[in-house]
Amino acid sequence: MRNYSYDANIENWIQKGNIGLLRQMIAEDQKLRPSSAYVLSHPIFWSDSKQLNFVADVCKVFEDFDSGDVWKVKTELNGNFALIAENCNLQEDGWMGLVCPVVQYYLKNNGVSHYSGDKITDLYRAIYNLEKHAHNAKLPQNVKKELGQNHMHYWLPRFPLLISILWSVCESLNVPEYNFEISKYYNQK
Repeated sequence: MRNYSYDANIENWIQKGNIGLLRQMIAEDQKLRPSSAYVLSHPIFWSDSKQLNFVADVCKVFEDFDSGDVWKVKTELNGNFALIAENCNLQEDGWMGLVCPVVQYYLKNNGVSHYSGDKITDLYRAIYNLEKHAHNAKLPQNVKKELGQNHMHYWLPRFPLLISILWSVCESLNVPEYNFEISKYYNQK
């Protein structure tokens, strides 16, 4: 028997972008309800490392494939930026405004990538690249200190819908059907 943790505070759970899952689970018609396997495959039950691996795997797909399907996913994700912005109360500098000055400086001046504060795909890339730099010992100590041991503990309080939106968009665009690396994060309804 697997041991799953959950946040008992329903308002916090809903705030993290899980209202859609909750609606499915309490559908009046039981045929429309998801299976327990599907529910337990939802990101709300994932470990921090699995969440980070998911972001990394999706970002690798973005980097490795330049297809219409990837373009659709990126477009749909960036279309959800308003939802993230509303949930996080973002200002004119976008998601960068919620990043501490030390990490923000590194992202703007690392010379490797350019990030736009108004694109959610750039936020996912930033998370992926920071993790990659941490593993390759390229991350300065002051940035490591700000991010902490577990990067998701840094990102998720700032952007609670981050993983749920990515997971939902990939699912709605059938990404798991044509990409093996992504399919392992999904279970059949």
